[in-house]
Amino acid sequence: MNITNTLHFSDKLAKLRREKKITQEELANFVGVTKASVSKWETGQSLPDILLLPLLASFFQISIDDLIGYEPQLSSEQIQKIYQTLAKDFSRQPFESVIEESRTLVKKYYSCYPFLLQIGILWLNHASLAKDTNRQKEILESAVKLCRHILDGCKDAKITGNAFMLKAILDLQCGRISEAVEALEDHLNPNHMVMQGDACLIQAYQMAGEHKKAIRYTQVSIYTHLHSMISSLIQYLLIHAGDAELCKETLKRADNVAEIFHLDKLNPNLSANLSYAAAIAYCAQNQPEQALARLKQYVKDVRFLLQDENLTPHGDAFFNEMDFWFSELDLGASAPRYRDIVKRSLSDTFSHPAFTVLETFTEFQKMKEGVLS
Repeated sequence: MNITNTLHFSDKLAKLRREKKITQEELANFVGVTKASVSKWETGQSLPDILLLPLLASFFQISIDDLIGYEPQLSSEQIQKIYQTLAKDFSRQPFESVIEESRTLVKKYYSCYPFLLQIGILWLNHASLAKDTNRQKEILESAVKLCRHILDGCKDAKITGNAFMLKAILDLQCGRISEAVEALEDHLNPNHMVMQGDACLIQAYQMAGEHKKAIRYTQVSIYTHLHSMISSLIQYLLIHAGDAELCKETLKRADNVAEIFHLDKLNPNLSANLSYAAAIAYCAQNQPEQALARLKQYVKDVRFLLQDENLTPHGDAFFNEMDFWFSELDLGASAPRYRDIVKRSLSDTFSHPAFTVLETFTEFQKMKEGVLS
């Protein structure tokens, strides 16, 4: 599917002419061309000279952008549709052809900052599909340029905030560690009063009598902080992978939180990440049996995640007011990567250097094959 073919000039011209109730010959006489020329325009065989566009637009009393069907800004629904189409294409078409398609769209909608942000995310999520590491880095650097363009020109705080964080992630991926640290240290300073914003907004909703909003935002706050806490515990675990006692305590706390919130069903991707990190830590401590047990849970989480209904974010009996929030995300409730892409990337997860100590275990080889079957 070629999603760049959206101008549909021929259909628009024919529609405008019929609405005005004039013949092709009458339009041709006004513009100063032959009837055959107008016919070719309407059938898509040719396009009018660019100098004729102002005349045609004037005749139909519309702008040139309306005449050719050009919209410099996309709606959120259009952005979601384009993202999902491109993400799907990555799983079915040659990588470079999809990249070229997305670059064409970037040029077309270079002033639509929400769209550019999503293209940057798309490139980040799919750069690993490139033929080699050099090409992967080129794609990531292109995403960095999009972020800089957004930060230079966009006035929307939400979009620029997301572009700022995306750029930091991309800088890390590209090896610019100090630049990412410098940017994030002040932005994420826990002493900033903005970090107290959740509780303040919830209290404001209650004081305003907005009970439903208070409940919804409280659930969103708990959900996002849960995600943040587990993610931080995973990083803490990996930082101290060689410290058996600290790893044990960290996993104990993480496991308790995960069990309380039924993380394996609520967010199987996050649950899988926790199990995977635990397996790496146990391998670092030369405890293969414990590592295999964690990898077994990882495989279970992944297989559950790969069920289509679980690839998209969702709530549960406790988080029963989350659908509105998921629907308001930039990509709606759609997964950022298609199932086939996620499945294809799993083979790399078993190639982690830490798992060298597990290569001789039959159970490890069976799990590696099982998660991909």
